[in-house]
Amino acid sequence: MKKINHFVKTGLIILCLVFSASQILAEYDSDGVDLLGRYPYGFCRTITPYGDHAVIGNGSAVQMIELDEMEPVGVFITESVITNICVSENYAFVTNPSDGLIILDISDPTSPIFVSSLAVDNYISACTIMGDYLFLGTYGSFRIINISDPTNPQLVSTFIPDDDLSFGLAHVMDSLVYVPSSSGLYILDITNPESPIQLSHLPSEFD
Repeated sequence: MKKINHFVKTGLIILCLVFSASQILAEYDSDGVDLLGRYPYGFCRTITPYGDHAVIGNGSAVQMIELDEMEPVGVFITESVITNICVSENYAFVTNPSDGLIILDISDPTSPIFVSSLAVDNYISACTIMGDYLFLGTYGSFRIINISDPTNPQLVSTFIPDDDLSFGLAHVMDSLVYVPSSSGLYILDITNPESPIQLSHLPSEFD
């Protein structure tokens, strides 16, 4: 009987603690945490030249580096670690797991400005730009984005030969795109970017 009473008392204490904690968390925002500050800088995994500057992904920060002095002159903070940066004209196309694709106006390196974004539901492992199109290699698909209007990027097609594939950095030559993947090399005809056609597949020796 004493053991039963002990378990009952313990259970009541736990219930009280859970109830008290829920009341405390209710006073905070929806995830129960108030952000007091953050240090966005960290692992640097991508860099792209831009005139006399370089655009780097430093943790979750896009930094504009003046190359003569090797000093940061501008920064834009994103939500998570940056995986890729491509530059075309005065725009930086930035990818990370939280935001998908972010487009920044970097015409003034001291003040990168947010232009637009496009949600991407897969981890983006690589990006390439050719003309008005951005090519994204992701875990699970290869995607073509129309970026002719940087304020309104549009997904025009998705190539998914197999759900379990991971795609890497694509190379574009005229109307052909060479796409490496975890199962080998795919060659696509993108004469019509809205409907890429698989021309061939060279399997990897481990496929």
